[in-house]
Amino acid sequence: MRSTALCRIGGFASLALIVGAWLWSANGPAPAGLAWIDSSFGLGGQMVDQPAAKNPPTDAKPVPQSPSDARREQFRRQLEFTQRRQQMLERIWKESGRHEPSTTERNHSSIKHAFRETVAATRPATVRVFSEGKQVALGAVVRADGLIATKGSEARGKVECELADGRRLAAQQVAADEANDLVLLRVAATQLPTVTLATADTLGVGCWLATCGTGVDPVAVGVVSVAAREIRPPRGILGVLLGEGGGVARIDEVMPGSAAAEAGLLPGDRILELNNKAVKGREQMVNMLKQKQAGDKVRLKLARDKEQLDLGITLGSEEMSGMRADRFQMMNMLGGPLSARRAGFSSAIQHDTILSPRDCGGPVCDLDGRVVALNIARAGRVDSYAIPASVVERLVKAQPAPTPVTAKPQPVTHKEPAQQ
Repeated sequence: MRSTALCRIGGFASLALIVGAWLWSANGPAPAGLAWIDSSFGLGGQMVDQPAAKNPPTDAKPVPQSPSDARREQFRRQLEFTQRRQQMLERIWKESGRHEPSTTERNHSSIKHAFRETVAATRPATVRVFSEGKQVALGAVVRADGLIATKGSEARGKVECELADGRRLAAQQVAADEANDLVLLRVAATQLPTVTLATADTLGVGCWLATCGTGVDPVAVGVVSVAAREIRPPRGILGVLLGEGGGVARIDEVMPGSAAAEAGLLPGDRILELNNKAVKGREQMVNMLKQKQAGDKVRLKLARDKEQLDLGITLGSEEMSGMRADRFQMMNMLGGPLSARRAGFSSAIQHDTILSPRDCGGPVCDLDGRVVALNIARAGRVDSYAIPASVVERLVKAQPAPTPVTAKPQPVTHKEPAQQ
């Protein structure tokens, strides 16, 4: 026991040394004694003193650089440094994930076991949501006729829901609340167990919450950090430099690591349409993108040479694209993967439950076992968001009840008894 504790202390001390050295590097080069961090983690940037460049010949003339070239070079250097820091953080996260949580941590199995009775009634109505064969979210059965609520931005493409009894059924979207990233799906099933939404506002800061999954124990537990409020959205970023070309928006440059780069956009592509709306120049394209937020999925029609392409793209944000790399965002990512859409909700409860993005969309219970919210996003190292049950209930009540199927009465034919 003592050796295990010492190993954990040593691991966390190493982690603190690495992160502290990185934070120090933002204000200047690290001491020579920390040079090993650069070679071990490929941090680059200002971590290690660089040898001074040799003085150029006195007769050399400086090459003039346009403002746009200077801006691109500055962005390239910043992005390269950001990507190296991101790689370091990912490696730290993977290493920390190998250590078993202690018995005093909330994600330890013994702690979650204490909340088993809390989620017992809700578990049969919790489903797993799949997109193109991959689990992307959890969901909650909100009506016995097959109506399921979940996270909308993940339920795209071919969607299936796996019920508590093991059946995996095709699902169709029937309603959406874009302001809160909620959707209602329908599966071909009846007489399903349902969650009971507790719409009364009884949650206060410090109240315990248990995230229900498909297992007997909750996925995770946490406490309310901030009462329900609006979470403003970050602007969606495509990640290109645009120019004018023949009355359309022409892509002059694609930023490495951006949403555009991941989708395969190339310099020289001309954007003809955004979400089936014609794009007539650079300014119009910029204005149309200003209305989108990070995590939104858009469709672009492009002209590439003599070919036309139709591509689906998930917009990034400044943080996700590496276009702004401040200390807070880098430290935020130490908590693990974050949801693609993690802001832009009209009403959301903030809590400190440590979730995986694929565990969002499912029910959240209070200590009395009442479903008080649906998880909607993993937003940061200590921040998760949940949509209050009252918001979910309004979306459900707006859907018409299924028309009961009644058998038509059959005409009665009177037969005379046979003659003997």
